[in-house]
Amino acid sequence: MTRSQTARAGSMESDAVRTSGSPTDTARPKVSHARRGRSVWSALARHWPAAVGAVLAAVVAYEFPNATAAEGAEQALIIAIPVFVYLTAAVLDRPRSSWPALGASLIVIFGFGTLGIDPVAGLATVSAVVLVVGVAQRLWRRRTTPATVQILGAVGFGTAALLALHVSPTLGGFLVGIGLLAHAVWDVIHYRRTIVVARSLAEFCAVLDTLVGLAVIALTVATMG
Repeated sequence: MTRSQTARAGSMESDAVRTSGSPTDTARPKVSHARRGRSVWSALARHWPAAVGAVLAAVVAYEFPNATAAEGAEQALIIAIPVFVYLTAAVLDRPRSSWPALGASLIVIFGFGTLGIDPVAGLATVSAVVLVVGVAQRLWRRRTTPATVQILGAVGFGTAALLALHVSPTLGGFLVGIGLLAHAVWDVIHYRRTIVVARSLAEFCAVLDTLVGLAVIALTVATMG
C-alpha cells in the first residue's frame, strides 16, 4: 500500500469515528422538543396573569352561544370592577394594592348581591366615594402630581357601565363591548408605563377585557334582528 493510500484510509477511519460518536438525527428533534416544552412553560410562568385572564374570559363567554343581548350587557360589571381597583390604587398611591383591591371589590359585589342591590350600581357608588376621598386627599396635601387622567378615566368607564344597564340590550351590549376594548387599551398603557396598578394586574385585565369585549360584541351582533 502506498503512502497516499495509507493516509486516505486513516482519514476515512477518523471520519467514521466522528460520525459514530455524534448524536443521531433522531436524537436532535428530541432535544429540540424538550427545549420548546421548557420555553412554553417558561412563557406561561412569566405571563401567568395573561393566562388567568384568558381562562376567566373563556368561563365568562362559555354561555354566550345561547345567551341574549341583555346578558351581554350585564358584563358591564367587568368594567365597573377595574374602575374601583384603579381608583383605590391611585388613592393609596401603591400599585401593589391593586390585587387586594380586586379581592375587596369581589367581597363588595357579594355583599350587594345578598342585599338585593345591583352590583354595578353598588360598586359605582363605592367607586364614587373613593374618588371623592382621593380628590379631597390630593387637595389637602397640595400634591402637584396630575390625577386628572385617572379621574376622567374613572368617570368615563363608570358612566359607560351604568348606561349599559339602562338602555336597550343591543345598545348596552355595544357599550359594554366597546368599553371593555377601550379599557384594554387603558390597561396596556398602564402596563407599559408601570403606573398606578401592578403590571401583573394590568396584564390580566388587558387580556380579560379584550377577549370578553370581543365576545360581547359578537354576541350583540348575533342577536340583532
